[in-house]
Amino acid sequence: MDEPRLILGIDGGGTKTAARIAALSADGHVTELGGAVGGPGNLRAVGPSAGKANLDAAIDQVLAEAGVGSATISCAVLALAGSRQPEIRQLVRDWADGRQLADDVLVAHDIDPVLAAAHKGGAALALIVGTGTVAGGLTGDGARFVRGGWGYWFGDEGSGFDLGRRGLAAVTRAVDGTGPDTALEARILEHLDINEARLILERLETQGDVRREIAGCARVVLTVADEGDDVAREIRQQAARATAALLHAASRELEARNRSGDAPTDPPELGLAGGVVTANAAFRNEMLARLRELGTATAEPTLVHEPVLGCLKLAARRLSADSRIA
Repeated sequence: MDEPRLILGIDGGGTKTAARIAALSADGHVTELGGAVGGPGNLRAVGPSAGKANLDAAIDQVLAEAGVGSATISCAVLALAGSRQPEIRQLVRDWADGRQLADDVLVAHDIDPVLAAAHKGGAALALIVGTGTVAGGLTGDGARFVRGGWGYWFGDEGSGFDLGRRGLAAVTRAVDGTGPDTALEARILEHLDINEARLILERLETQGDVRREIAGCARVVLTVADEGDDVAREIRQQAARATAALLHAASRELEARNRSGDAPTDPPELGLAGGVVTANAAFRNEMLARLRELGTATAEPTLVHEPVLGCLKLAARRLSADSRIA
């Protein structure tokens, strides 16, 4: 009887890296063997040295937990934010080759495992709202495209970073008297463990990864919005509308691409990932309501709490005859 083959999934974002290893049997059954979580795996955001060190740490931990030692991994799928850039992809490939990660390594876009997790055979849409934002679609014939994902300098509207930045800006306006009072002031100061707003910049700069620290303030903004603060609720609404607009644009692209072939009769499947949209129901419901206002119909959303499982799904498909997404 054929021995199971090892497959490895890595989901690396701006906040953390999730790793899972599993055994793939000859009949296609996947049995998880271990999991680990490490630091950010977005090499573009945290830098190549820190990003590769975080990947190494997460992989070493998951291999140790699974007890597979130096066993050969047949296929590894790495879905890393920022890896769409050719130079980043090459850095990842060189690093994977250097540590002899697996017989077959796929460096995927971070939208791919979310599409894979939601995909059931027809057209599909996916949206990630975490530290950053990105949307994508999968046509009926298996072609994938991406929308958004431009990064926090001039994109990522509606993301955790955007929510945190807007929350911090609301605090500064309240302190300066150029904007309304808001409960965000006290709550964000508490979150940052400081007692005076003028210390915010100093506190952020001492943490190293300022982007990650700002994105961490998103949880405060959403919590205060849930409690009824008008300023925080307006920030949440702006973010929900921005992410709905991004997903609507992806839906229009999906419709345009499907016109050239046999258009599906059912609404596309929808996968939602990232802590902002999966963990906060008010944000998610507001985004979906705006999406309906824009005229975009989808199937009931699938909440993809662990996109790394989609990486395992892609690896299993890649080792089988069905590699239409991979």
